[in-house]
Amino acid sequence: RPGYAWVLADFQQIEVVLAAYLSGDALLIKTLEEGASIHDVTAKALFSDRSDFAEHYKKYRKLSKIATFALLYGVGIKQLAEHISVPVTESSMIYNRFWDTYDATLTACRNAWNNLMADPDRIRSITTRTWAQIKI
Repeated sequence: RPGYAWVLADFQQIEVVLAAYLSGDALLIKTLEEGASIHDVTAKALFSDRSDFAEHYKKYRKLSKIATFALLYGVGIKQLAEHISVPVTESSMIYNRFWDTYDATLTACRNAWNNLMADPDRIRSITTRTWAQIKI
């Protein structure tokens, strides 16, 4: 139609972009500004000390990608182990290295959680609203 245009938007890695913006994490911001892959950077941070890193790079990058999104969404060590099919001891190492690498992001997440807990009425379930109550 005249006067209208199609707009296509790709929110590729939007979770990572938001985490970088909200936390001010220097490494995340630098990686995004350089146009590098956050998953490449994370794979190196988590697994580059392994003797088979170069040989199995694609496997480690895939694990890093899954771990990045899972951890940004708040999974813990046990859930991460389930997501990437590794023992909990391995998951614990990945968890700790990830947050050591992106420590400003961890601080921002911790602060957001603490602020939420300080004001429990900030978020309510829809079922606490009188119009949403189910009467049996």
